[in-house]
Amino acid sequence: QEAADTNKHKKRVPKGTSDYQATWIRDDDSDNEGDVEVVSSEDEQDGDMAPRYSDGGSDLDEDAVTIEDTDVDHMSIANDNQYDSHIDQTAEMQQLQLLKSEREDRMFPDEVDTPLDVLAKTRFARYRGLQSFHSSPWDPKENLPSNYARIFQFENFSHTQKRILSSAESDNNILVGWYIIIHIDKVPSSFSDNWKVAGKPLVVVGLLEHENKMSVLNFVLRRTLHHTLPIKSKERLIFHTGLRRFTAPITFSQHTTGDKHKYERYFRSNSTVVASIFAPIEYRPSPVLVFKELPNGVHTLVATGSLLSVDADRINCKKVVLSGHPFKIQKKSAVIRYMFFNRGS
Repeated sequence: QEAADTNKHKKRVPKGTSDYQATWIRDDDSDNEGDVEVVSSEDEQDGDMAPRYSDGGSDLDEDAVTIEDTDVDHMSIANDNQYDSHIDQTAEMQQLQLLKSEREDRMFPDEVDTPLDVLAKTRFARYRGLQSFHSSPWDPKENLPSNYARIFQFENFSHTQKRILSSAESDNNILVGWYIIIHIDKVPSSFSDNWKVAGKPLVVVGLLEHENKMSVLNFVLRRTLHHTLPIKSKERLIFHTGLRRFTAPITFSQHTTGDKHKYERYFRSNSTVVASIFAPIEYRPSPVLVFKELPNGVHTLVATGSLLSVDADRINCKKVVLSGHPFKIQKKSAVIRYMFFNRGS
């Protein structure tokens, strides 16, 4: 019995540790061979048996932090089956699909797979090959719909703006601080009755020449920092510019020089793009605030910018790159597999 006790050495382990687990815990006496007697921290009262760490650290009683009698085994979550009842699963799936599409477009810009069930010449019939994106000719009046003729166009927007603004300053005989009387003809009685009931002030705005006509406005926009979700092109947004507020579907393109500009499928974070919309004519300088309506009806600011031009002849080209797997590469040609799937393509 005395020989057996001599071969054993005591080891302090956390409460609840089994004998098998205790054999894997090392201490300063790990070089000693023999049996291990497990001593719980609550059962041992002898101060001489305090173990030390194998790396020469301080005593467990002095530096270690002991957590005892912590009731963490009885945690429960109320209403486990109803924690996501307020979440719209359809909206969540649409947002997830939008994030995936934006990430794929960022990793593989302009790459499009040829469809399996449609001929490539039918799918890409509206596209053309350009030898040079910057120098190849492109007629802006080509293949336009008939309704496009209703859009007002300027021969020289900068010259027209300069003439109109200078004429407005010379013809304006009303100074700031004057009290004037305005007579408005042909006002509907319904408007007058509603205005009297509401009791709100009436704001009168004067329009310059051509500002009552519709054209294509191009704004330079930059994303705000707090809104990080991608915005897809052709999405309807809310515009606040001057004293006007309206909603319009938007088309994004790169802010570059030249007569052709590459179409952007998404308005990404920390980027600057040109947004083209169909709206009433305005003149520079004209700052703009762009809002997006959330599913709960709240308007959040997504971009800020200013008016770039009023140009209906701006060409926004959608670029497409057909991808495939290189099979054989020669000096002046290559054989690409999986680019077309039909003989008629």
